[in-house]
Amino acid sequence: MHYSKQERPKKLTAFYVSCWVMGLVAFIQLTSIGTAMAFRNAAPLQPEVITKIETKYVEAEKPVAAISPGDQPTGLTKAEVAAEVNALMAAKRGEDLEEPAILKSAPAIADPVVEKLLRDARAARIAGDFVKSSTKLEEAQHMEPNDPNVLYELAANFEEMEIYDNAADYYLMVHALGPLQAGSLYKKAAAKLERGLERNDRELATLNGVRSLEPAIDANGERRSVNLAITVAPEREFDPNLVHVQVHFFEESNGDFRKAPIDTADPNATGSQCTSMPYDWSDGEEIVEVWYQLPPRDSADREIFGERKFHGFVAELYYDGKLLDIRAQPRTLVQEIRLLKRQSSVDDWNPDLDPILEALESHGAGSTLLPKLPGEY
Repeated sequence: MHYSKQERPKKLTAFYVSCWVMGLVAFIQLTSIGTAMAFRNAAPLQPEVITKIETKYVEAEKPVAAISPGDQPTGLTKAEVAAEVNALMAAKRGEDLEEPAILKSAPAIADPVVEKLLRDARAARIAGDFVKSSTKLEEAQHMEPNDPNVLYELAANFEEMEIYDNAADYYLMVHALGPLQAGSLYKKAAAKLERGLERNDRELATLNGVRSLEPAIDANGERRSVNLAITVAPEREFDPNLVHVQVHFFEESNGDFRKAPIDTADPNATGSQCTSMPYDWSDGEEIVEVWYQLPPRDSADREIFGERKFHGFVAELYYDGKLLDIRAQPRTLVQEIRLLKRQSSVDDWNPDLDPILEALESHGAGSTLLPKLPGEY
């Protein structure tokens, strides 16, 4: 198809106009988009805020007050504590002040179960049932390991069982608690530790086979002897150097009963010897012979002072100065000494017989099933 010259400019003009229009539309659209983006950046939309309240309980730790070394919570006011301390210090200085109230009673036991266990343990210990008392105290200690009442009862129980090292350890624990916590138990524990624990040595050793021997008569006179078999308890600490035996001899003269007059200043008048050596109780027993010498007497002397007949003896066994055992032969000797004391005037009575009679009575050596002598009650 052929176009004329006049038609070509018209078509080009229409084409150019269309391009401009399209460009303008594109420019307007671009301008609209740019404007929208500009406004979007300048003023962003506010998001919707939703508030949700959630309640949660948190347990906060309470602040702990600082306690300096040696301080102990007492429940007392500062003034009360100061008064107690001042009283204790004054007591140490020897001032004549009333004993602090806190030392007059043991601290209260908070747990009634522990209190009952301690009562049961004490009753069992008094009855001699140490298995039961120990069991009760172990249970109480498991519940209240630092209670001064429990610690003191443990110490007393060990002391009664003669386990002195353990007893001392528990007394130290009570003493370490101080007067504000241990109360009167502090003072008792201090007394135990200060004086030391008294060991029960009554059962450490005993006299066995106590008997008199036939007198030996020679140019030096008459030697009257007794044999004492000393038996030591097994597995006990025993020092042979601390053993001492003493024998009191008794005679009859002109119908009178009296303690044999012995000249203690004369080294040949009395003595003792061990029948087996060494003197060490390696087999648990030693035999000791104790004797006194009756000097020769002529007929005139016997006529004036009468015949000195051997009547009996009292043997005493000591360990470290403590009387362990005492035996009398004959068994009625204690009643005879009592009767002699009742019948004697103050001037005639020998005061040396008083400690012998007291020892016989306190150790049960005078117990007998024989009929009482005249005047005995």
